[in-house]
Amino acid sequence: MHPVVRGMVVPFFAFLFPMVWYANRNLTSDVLPPRLEPSPELILGALGAGVAVALVLGVSLSALHRRFLATRPNRLRRWVFEPDDRTLAVFAVEAALLALWALPALADLGPDLLQSVLTPLAVLFGLPVLLLLPVTIEASPGAHIVFVLTLMAVPVWMITLASLGVGRLEGALT
Repeated sequence: MHPVVRGMVVPFFAFLFPMVWYANRNLTSDVLPPRLEPSPELILGALGAGVAVALVLGVSLSALHRRFLATRPNRLRRWVFEPDDRTLAVFAVEAALLALWALPALADLGPDLLQSVLTPLAVLFGLPVLLLLPVTIEASPGAHIVFVLTLMAVPVWMITLASLGVGRLEGALT
């Protein structure tokens, strides 16, 4: 796998998660702008635009990391920008499980049982949001920024869990 592609996976999701949140929140509510009748085409268009923007930002951040920061070793940065194949595989499973949870939870697609079964994993993956939720409830303008940052922290937390899990598994097998 190309190093820029490997390095863009977590930043891609870090930018994608807030975009999915806002597309879901703004396009499925009649009290928030834009005041449009939500339709599958509109929501899919917004999500497609979010994926495109997150892809561009993820690749850009990965390229910037490779150019300027790759020479300074740092464990968290290595987990985020240089995950190994096993860690990426575990991260992919985590992301797929979170997507399966989100379909019935956010889009009313799929069985509610799926959401119920996967909620404990969604809570584990969403731990940064749960821990910082009291800060985001404040009515200050900064609370909104904190909420966006907590959504962006979820993929970093997920890759950390994946990396720690792979390390524990490798340690148990050797």
